[in-house]
Amino acid sequence: MNHKEKYRDRIKTVVCIILTIFIASTIMLAFLPGIIKPKYHYQMSCLNDGWTIEYPVGEKTVTKKCSLSDADIPIMNYQDMISLSRKLPNTSVFSPCIRIHAIHSSVLLYVDGRLIYSYGAAEYARGEMIPMTYLTIPIPERYAGKELKIVMTSGQDSAFGGLDNIYLGSRSDMTILYVYSIRLELFIGNFMCILAMLLFLASPYMLATRSSDTRIFTGAMISLDFGVYILASSCVYSMVGCSDKFNTWVEYSSLYLVPLVVSIYLVSITKDLKMKTFYQILTLVNLSFFLYVLFKHFANIELFSRHTMTLHFICIVQSPIIIGCIIWTLVRRNNRKNDTDFWSTALLFIGLMIFMIFAISEIIIFNILKYISPSGEMTDSHFLVACGSLFLVVCIFISYFIYQFCLQEQENRKNMLMGLAYCDHLTHLANRAKCKEVMMQVKNQKLSYVIISIDLDHLKSINDNCGHMEGDLFLRSFAAALTSSFRSIDLVGRMGGDEFMVLMTSTDSIAAQMHIDSLLKRVAGMVHDSSGLTYSFSYGIASSEELPDADAEEVYQLADRRMYEMKKVNHLKLDKLQVWEA
Repeated sequence: MNHKEKYRDRIKTVVCIILTIFIASTIMLAFLPGIIKPKYHYQMSCLNDGWTIEYPVGEKTVTKKCSLSDADIPIMNYQDMISLSRKLPNTSVFSPCIRIHAIHSSVLLYVDGRLIYSYGAAEYARGEMIPMTYLTIPIPERYAGKELKIVMTSGQDSAFGGLDNIYLGSRSDMTILYVYSIRLELFIGNFMCILAMLLFLASPYMLATRSSDTRIFTGAMISLDFGVYILASSCVYSMVGCSDKFNTWVEYSSLYLVPLVVSIYLVSITKDLKMKTFYQILTLVNLSFFLYVLFKHFANIELFSRHTMTLHFICIVQSPIIIGCIIWTLVRRNNRKNDTDFWSTALLFIGLMIFMIFAISEIIIFNILKYISPSGEMTDSHFLVACGSLFLVVCIFISYFIYQFCLQEQENRKNMLMGLAYCDHLTHLANRAKCKEVMMQVKNQKLSYVIISIDLDHLKSINDNCGHMEGDLFLRSFAAALTSSFRSIDLVGRMGGDEFMVLMTSTDSIAAQMHIDSLLKRVAGMVHDSSGLTYSFSYGIASSEELPDADAEEVYQLADRRMYEMKKVNHLKLDKLQVWEA
């Protein structure tokens, strides 16, 4: 590959990357708030104001009349109960429903003192984890002016803090509202899951071609885990028909796996032995944490959902350390020469750093909303985590192409060096070293083969009388005829001077003679312009079947002896012809 082709391929790669980023950014902008307006069939009411709220503070019960956003309720611990009541508005909606965001708490809904819906009561009674979900609860058609009462009972400590908006509308409009509110998460989560599948499909090829490289497989793990978490945190699996418990399990499992898949990915892309050992230790720590959480849950010691703060602590401790290690690794690798995949690895590291910064920011915002802000963590949309995850996964995707490009350049360079080492620069046939190497390998392949030794006539005469440039032209013309007369799978080489060799596998001496006859016909009409001499040669054929226990070198020597016998006969005929002419 020349310099122009190399730079042309690089420009094409850069253009494709820029177009990919532009298209992805354009599509994502369509999912940002305010770009697309939802269209509802009926009036959608946000029941934010006019609530009477009762909740415990210590041993007392506090009663407030305020909006949900100003309620400023404390963190709800196990068995804490909060009651919300207000009059339903004077609106008319077909198939009316109430939409409530429930987090690890049972929900009882009353209309005019009559219980019409219950959620999570069975799990609460058994001491199990109550799933997180968005409840769409149907209410009576003639609801206007009636008293709506919602009672939430916390199923665990630190279940939730603050209250999310409560909506009144038709069931179809609730679906539109739900999809509209999670459209960005839906797009990012599906994109990353689809990309993960594509990377999983590409990973066997990478493992087959480069057995020590697992970055594509581990990148697919990250993309799948992040995509599943984003979808589960938006209750998408509940929406498509899966149970709320399954959705909650998937959300927490994928969340607790985030440090583990990141550390596994760092192990796969790190070449420095000390850094790789450090990341392997982190992987063991994160794996131990995940298994410890599972054990405590299934042993009925502590609920699976009670370890979020521990996970936050692990992420806040590990992230700055990993970011420091990444910066140190990039500085060291930047100082190395001939580091073919530096930019690929650098892009991955940058994507990881951006993701970690976004993730830490999301953790800080979540805890501020839950423990300090009156609005509570229910209003947290996971926007930063979604964007950080998308940026990291896009970096993985683009890095894959850069890495492949670097591998191709490295392979081209290797092939070029091998070509220089094994190619005869004059005839562009295989040189003596290549022929010797193939003869050493062919014995282990356990295939029948034939070796032809060829000696070209008149080369010394042309060199002496016409000069070495004409001799070189004479050799190149014969080499071209020789190549054209044999199969592409046959080894055609120049052993030196005017001596050539052909090695044909999976064939016999009869087939080899047919190719020699084709060569004889081809050169019969060829005449060297400067000297006027016709092309002729002597040859000898030997097959592995004649010497079944010998190596290829002995078979070649047999062919060479037969070639010299033919050469002697041809010289005798030539001498007699010259005497007769005289």
